[in-house]
Amino acid sequence: MKKFLLAQFCVFAFVQCRPTLYSVIQLPIQFIEIGSYGGFAGATTSYYILPNGQQFMTSGTIGSPLTSNEITPVTAKVYKAMCSRLDAIRFNQLSGNELGNMTYFVRHKTRKSDHKIQWSFMDSVPLELVSFYQDALNNIKPQAIN
Repeated sequence: MKKFLLAQFCVFAFVQCRPTLYSVIQLPIQFIEIGSYGGFAGATTSYYILPNGQQFMTSGTIGSPLTSNEITPVTAKVYKAMCSRLDAIRFNQLSGNELGNMTYFVRHKTRKSDHKIQWSFMDSVPLELVSFYQDALNNIKPQAIN
């Protein structure tokens, strides 16, 4: 009987060790979202970077449903580095809600806050934020993995 209980405990403990996987429909409490929308076709593209390294891409146009794919993951260190970079530029203290033909945005959701900045001209927000946005997009590999 003791061996059976020990075996059950080991199986239960092993099952609990696997990392939690998320979806676009069920996002974690914390994430970073970057993207853009607008233009002639009304296209929208968003990238979600999650603390466990998962990444998602959603895209679509006005009048059509959004498609979402899980894309090539990054390491948790990349997510932490992105959060540190947002903290360094004091992202939560920045403000901006500028709409235009093409609108770009960065959103950082944490346990305590949900802050989003959007702009249409790259010279209307701090250079550090534009640099963060461009670097993040350059590091995303949008190949679907599912």
